[in-house]
Amino acid sequence: MVVTLKERETTVMASRHLHPLLETMAREELAAVLSRVMAVSSTLGVSLDELNAMMVTLTVSGVKPAEAATALRSSMMALIKPSADLTKELRTLGFESGAQMIAAYGLEG
Repeated sequence: MVVTLKERETTVMASRHLHPLLETMAREELAAVLSRVMAVSSTLGVSLDELNAMMVTLTVSGVKPAEAATALRSSMMALIKPSADLTKELRTLGFESGAQMIAAYGLEG
């Protein structure tokens, strides 16, 4: 994934507002980790606060930040481009898309 200088700057600035548990990471490392998921989370309308909460939840559980970011990105990509089975499940729940479900319940819902 290519990250533009502007996206990188935005990511670094956003990292200044993260949970203290994530503060133990070097800012540049955190920016690199978050840059993997911010564009995808933005596509789904996931707020920085929700992304922060999920990163904290996963890392406090013992998942390394880079692995947490990869897992979150994969999960969100599955909602953006759902498989046929997931599309069927989303429709069973009354949603036409993963983005619609996130809008209704949030990332943590």
